[in-house]
Amino acid sequence: VLTETKIDKSVSDATISVEGFIVSRLDRNCHGGGIASYFKSSLRPIELTAKQDEYSRLGLEVNINSINTITWGRSIIVAVYRPPSASKQWFVSFNSLIMDLLPLGRLFIIGDLNANLIKADNYPGNELMTSLALAQCMVHEVFPTRITDHSSACLDIIAVPLNSVVRCYFSCDTAASDHFPIRTELVLKTHSTVKPVFKRRFKQVNLEELRERVSHIELKTEDPNRVRT
Repeated sequence: VLTETKIDKSVSDATISVEGFIVSRLDRNCHGGGIASYFKSSLRPIELTAKQDEYSRLGLEVNINSINTITWGRSIIVAVYRPPSASKQWFVSFNSLIMDLLPLGRLFIIGDLNANLIKADNYPGNELMTSLALAQCMVHEVFPTRITDHSSACLDIIAVPLNSVVRCYFSCDTAASDHFPIRTELVLKTHSTVKPVFKRRFKQVNLEELRERVSHIELKTEDPNRVRT
């Protein structure tokens, strides 16, 4: 997920395409904002445009896609950018979006929320923590993702479902700005126990021997008139 892409409709999908991936984008303009989400082609994402449009009118900059996997079932990927100047009403609308999406599948919330989780007791970090709890999501580790000469803050997150097994969660040193990219890897839970399959064939069975063995089976029967105490 890329935030603050700063592109508009004049930039074609082909211009920003990556081989083997499908791009889902929500443009603002060349002066700020914008989101681009890249998915492996095999995931076949479905963009939930109706929800995007509905909450765009409420001031949310979100790119929402649904994917299906054998292990996870249906998952909803919410890519989001919250401007630093957003009002407190932003979280009211965001929480409403979360409640609308929860019945659709497990939520993953990814992006630049401009809410410092290092100071999660203060606004807007505390509001973001409330939203993540509502979404049944967690951020595996909190560390600075934006560092300047005068400050450091955790603004960029990948929030995953609470029961996820996280293999790793770290920032990358490939930043082209003062925001560091975040990467995570999840352990997919699968049933690895191999159960034997038994099959019986009577084509080559000695029926006389089978009849003899069956005749020696003793079945215990009880008197139906007997009353147990």
